[in-house]
Amino acid sequence: MQFTTNTQAPSLRIPFIDGVIVEIQPGYEHLITDMWEPLTSARSALNAKQNPILLSDYIDNVIDRRIRESACAPKQKIQLKNRSNKIKELLTGTSESRKASSLSLNDTYILTNQLHNRLERSHTDSNQGETLNTYYRLFNYIAKEAFKDRLIPLELKISCNDNKKSTATLPFNERHLTNIFSGWMYLDYNIQSHKINHNADSWKFWLIPLGLFSGARLNELCQLRNEDITSDENGLTTIHINNFGFNKAVKTDDSIRYIPVHQKLIDMGFIQFHKERIKASGPSGLLFPELKYNPMSRYSRTPSRFFSGKSKGQGYIGLVDEDLKQAGWSYRSLRRTFADCLKKNGVPLTSIAMLLGHMQVEAKTTSDHYIGEPDSYVLKRTLGNGLKFNIDLSNVHWENFKPLYERHLNRKTRGRAPS
Repeated sequence: MQFTTNTQAPSLRIPFIDGVIVEIQPGYEHLITDMWEPLTSARSALNAKQNPILLSDYIDNVIDRRIRESACAPKQKIQLKNRSNKIKELLTGTSESRKASSLSLNDTYILTNQLHNRLERSHTDSNQGETLNTYYRLFNYIAKEAFKDRLIPLELKISCNDNKKSTATLPFNERHLTNIFSGWMYLDYNIQSHKINHNADSWKFWLIPLGLFSGARLNELCQLRNEDITSDENGLTTIHINNFGFNKAVKTDDSIRYIPVHQKLIDMGFIQFHKERIKASGPSGLLFPELKYNPMSRYSRTPSRFFSGKSKGQGYIGLVDEDLKQAGWSYRSLRRTFADCLKKNGVPLTSIAMLLGHMQVEAKTTSDHYIGEPDSYVLKRTLGNGLKFNIDLSNVHWENFKPLYERHLNRKTRGRAPS
């Protein structure tokens, strides 16, 4: 396509599609405004003919490309796939043969008018506004890729709030901890005969003290095997956080670490509990056999729901303390409490980072002030001196919970959903 003029001044050359350039001679530049819409329509039609890819296939390709380029975690991969599938369902409807080049402004109206109805039927999160924004951002990404791939003439975009709200994790104070350790799991069932509606699973007793005195993430603890509780070359019992084995994962390579077992955990009977688990299922057995694996949330979904609830304040911690029904508190607060307490008591940030699995530190870093002393002993002393809570934990002992645990161990649920 060419507009001619007698002048010899340089012309304006605009790439149109591969192999075609629009050349506008001097003096005719004003025509570009009038011709832009028909030109873009023509480009779209040509691209549609040259790129007959189906919309559903194109969305799959875009999502696969994003997963590869961003190195998504397994949970994020599943979420991206699920969300893109819902977008595909809305945009293709009964037309499975719809082409990617047919994406248009009308699709933004379809999503903004119909997506919320789909989520009302399937989504339980009370914050649906942010959920919609997540879907809108994903559609905008798909549309942007289609524009970059020259499948559509204009970049489509749904207006959404790009400032994602996040609630900072808050630490527990000593009153919170006192109430948490006064719940039904921490009664003495050698003398108590209370009727308990919950299943008395071992993880319900252990995950709170383990989280508080190890600082480990919830799934890091949930996926532990019996062999992960081990003694180092100096005879010190440690918790080995790792991804060695079936269905195990860590957040980053720095998360692989050894955490000395705190004396408080030993006082609560953790070593005895571990011996019982070894006897029951051997070294490779799960430390908490009641937990089942889920590809998205791994082993932590059920404990997370138990402690925090399906929505804030509905779980165990909200039941034992009214304050904890507010946003900001969850199982993760144990990890925040662990870190804050160590920092308050003067533990170096490098040592805290290593214990939390945020960074790997050479042994020399933690033993600079203890020449010749094994690194594990330095860390154990760090935990002993740095984790001090003014709360009574004398009632928290595995032998107190064990009678209830054994009564519930093999009982039939008789149609009752596990809790």
